[in-house]
Formats: sequence, structure tokens, C-alpha cells
Amino acid sequence: MSSRNSVANEKGDLSRWEKSEDVVPSVGRSTVEVFENHLDPEEDKRILRKIDWHIIPYVSFLYLLSFLDRSNIGNAKIVGLVSDLKLKGLQYNVCAAVFFLTYSAAEVPSNIALKLIRPSIWIPSIMLAWGIVMTLMSQVKSYHGLIIARLFLGVTEAGLFP
Repeated sequence: MSSRNSVANEKGDLSRWEKSEDVVPSVGRSTVEVFENHLDPEEDKRILRKIDWHIIPYVSFLYLLSFLDRSNIGNAKIVGLVSDLKLKGLQYNVCAAVFFLTYSAAEVPSNIALKLIRPSIWIPSIMLAWGIVMTLMSQVKSYHGLIIARLFLGVTEAGLFP
């Protein structure tokens, strides 16, 4: 068996892989450059369509949940967050704004971590952490607890959309 079998298409056609240097990129050439010349436009469209149909629905749903999460503190204020936590003056505004401090600060490190760790591991880990923070946010009983919860929420949500 040749190492070329691993890069053959589903039909077992090896005619496109005549030379072994086509399989392993030479120094100075990226994998994309090597394979770019070997994909025909129809196969490229088929692969992109498959990716779109499998990934876009999940990412869209995740974006919807993230949007609901960001606007959730406004809904909580309407149903009595200020009176339940006995917030005074600008404390509610500080709680709403503190999220964006850690969200902005954690965006770049999260993208670096995404490069170092596979997306198939990083994104579900961030989603799990985000879910845990959101669940524990229901246990907040004071202004300081809400500040801490919003800080952690900003850190976990920063990694969701690189």
C-alpha cells in the first residue's frame, strides 16, 4: 500500500496523485497550495456545501443563544433584578458593562488558544464553561456575586466567536 491511498478520493481514483511530491508539500509550499491545484471546482463546491450544511446550523444556534445571553440582563432588570439584589444608583449599569471588559480582554487569547488547541476540543470546552457559568449565575445573591459572574461570563463567551 502506498501513502497516496490516504489522500485518494472516495472512488479510489489515484490518477490525480501521480507524483509523491504532490502528496507531501515541499519546503516553502503550504498544504493549501499543493491541494489547491488538485481540486476541481465541482468537488470544491461539494465540499463547501457539505461543510455549510453541517456547521452553519450549529453556529447559528450558538449565536442565537449568545445574543439571548447578552440581552438577558435587561430582561432580568424588568422582572426585578434590581430589587432582589438591592442594587443602588449605577450598580446595575456597572454589572451590565463589566461583561464587555473581560469579553474584550479575552478575545485575543481565546483566538490564540483556538490555534493551539483543535477547534473540535476548544469550542465544546468553551461552550461547557459558558453553560456552567450561566447555570451558576442563577445562584447570585448580591451585587458582588453578580459582578463576578458577569466577569466570568465575559471570559467564557469571548471564545465562542473567533
